Amino acid sequence: MTLKFDAFSYQNKPALGFTLVKTLTAWELWDQAGTPRTSPPTAGVIQSTAIAAASAGQLLVFDIEFMARTLENAHRMASILDIAYWAAPTVQTGIYGNTAAAFVTGGTKAAWDRWRAEQQVMNRIFQSADFVAMGLYITDTGKFLYWPTFALSLIVSQRRSNLPIYAFACPTYIPSTTPWPDLPSDQWAQVQSVIGNTCDGIVYWGGVSQTWPTTSAWTSTL
Repeated sequence: MTLKFDAFSYQNKPALGFTLVKTLTAWELWDQAGTPRTSPPTAGVIQSTAIAAASAGQLLVFDIEFMARTLENAHRMASILDIAYWAAPTVQTGIYGNTAAAFVTGGTKAAWDRWRAEQQVMNRIFQSADFVAMGLYITDTGKFLYWPTFALSLIVSQRRSNLPIYAFACPTYIPSTTPWPDLPSDQWAQVQSVIGNTCDGIVYWGGVSQTWPTTSAWTSTL
């Protein structure tokens, strides 16, 4: 059975009954050059966040999508995970940061070489984590045609980590302005089906700066 997790940000959101997810975001962890920050977050912030997540039974996700993919940064990220575990030994931590499969990025030798290099970095980080988190969003109306290939390529590539995969999914498109329009019901159904058949968990995400959409059909399909 695919596990379900709640990372929605909607205001006035009802209790959904799913395990909540706490995320340390990319801008909290990495500067714009992709280098791990030393402050913030300080070790104290990481420790307190881990303790709070463990106490509340929440997952703790580290978002590294803006991290420069170097082995030096991989070791730094592993140290950040160690800080979290030392503070809260029971906390469940995951790494969020997609590495595109080579055939999605072009299928060339250069693309494969880049993918292998990035995967080496990610595998070092995964050694210190409990699960892999990835974003499988549909950003606009023209992208759904390519979404199944995109999603399956990422899932297959990350299976090599031998860790559970929890996929972040959004029931809306993600344009640059709000409110975000709902996905057509057939597209949202396929998103949930693909993730349900290939991943270990689905993380419902979305609703940044928005109010819970009581009239949206997807709210009854979670």
